[in-house]
Amino acid sequence: MAREGTPASAARRRRVPEGLQPATVHQLKATLSGVRPPIWRRLEVQSSSTLGKFHAVLQIAFAWDDSHLHEFQVGARRFGRPDVEDGWAEPGDTENENGTTLSQVMRRKSARLLYVYDFGDSWEHEIVVEGIVPGERHPGCDGHFPPPVRSLRCP
Repeated sequence: MAREGTPASAARRRRVPEGLQPATVHQLKATLSGVRPPIWRRLEVQSSSTLGKFHAVLQIAFAWDDSHLHEFQVGARRFGRPDVEDGWAEPGDTENENGTTLSQVMRRKSARLLYVYDFGDSWEHEIVVEGIVPGERHPGCDGHFPPPVRSLRCP
């Protein structure tokens, strides 16, 4: 055991560089707005997932077929596929969803974002962070975490 004040004790107190920190998982609740009874999904997604990958997770969780445009809204910021000429936004209005991670836009518990799917029908999903936990706390079906996505569906 290292005594207080020794080089070994100082090494224990050093902060771990960001790239070497253990993986975390965002525990999220995604609710389809304006629908009764409520339709929601509880998801566990790697914090390092890009919004582009999170879009794919939401498509699977809600059984959408990815045949419409989409975007994420965080405050006044909008994220999506800026390479798409969709006719809905001015050039430069949308940031690249593949260059932004969940941990960059949803930094703490209770953080929110809006996911809009199908600009014609405007299916709005409110995404809320219920928790951010170490990845190793939740083993996947093969004993390793994180799997691409774990989901609880209701209804």
